[in-house]
Amino acid sequence: MVDNFDPITFFKHSFGISITYNKPEEVVLSFSPLEGKYIKNQSIHTTQKILTDNNKEVRISINVMVSYELQMQLLSYGDQVKVIKPASLAKTVKSMLQKALDRY
Repeated sequence: MVDNFDPITFFKHSFGISITYNKPEEVVLSFSPLEGKYIKNQSIHTTQKILTDNNKEVRISINVMVSYELQMQLLSYGDQVKVIKPASLAKTVKSMLQKALDRY
């Protein structure tokens, strides 16, 4: 057992319980106004910051390690979210959505 282990620091930039050891990245997400109401009241991560809040979108940023758990969370929002950055995450989510469509 490690005497100096601080779980709050260790998991600060993780999303969920998995640790990827990737460097934390700024993730910017654009939500529909309806979904944005929920996101403003129930943060998806402790690092969440509201960047834009108007009648077209609620845009937030979070500083997290990109992980499979984050991807699954984003997919759960369906058409109510768009990944603005990083581009690699947007590409991955788009690919996953396309594969889901192809199953039909």
